[in-house]
Amino acid sequence: MHKIRAYVVKVDGNAVTRIKAGEKVSFQVKPGNHELVLTIDWCRSNKVKFVAHNDEELNFECANSYWDSRPYLALLYATFLRHRYLYLSPVWLW
Repeated sequence: MHKIRAYVVKVDGNAVTRIKAGEKVSFQVKPGNHELVLTIDWCRSNKVKFVAHNDEELNFECANSYWDSRPYLALLYATFLRHRYLYLSPVWLW
């Protein structure tokens, strides 16, 4: 179901863009401390704090916390674990 719907990308509590499963998006933030979270309906990802510097590119990846091969976990994550429905993590590019 979530593969056809868009997640809302929020920085510091403000929606900056939307992204669908498998897509990549880019956006700019001012230098400084920020917090990134993705939401869909009443569910969201974990919050990731990061520091942005001038002309620096940061990369993050997101996935659903339950695996597509275990859809029976979707109800658990959509109710009791709704703040961990999505998994958000920085990606380190070397």
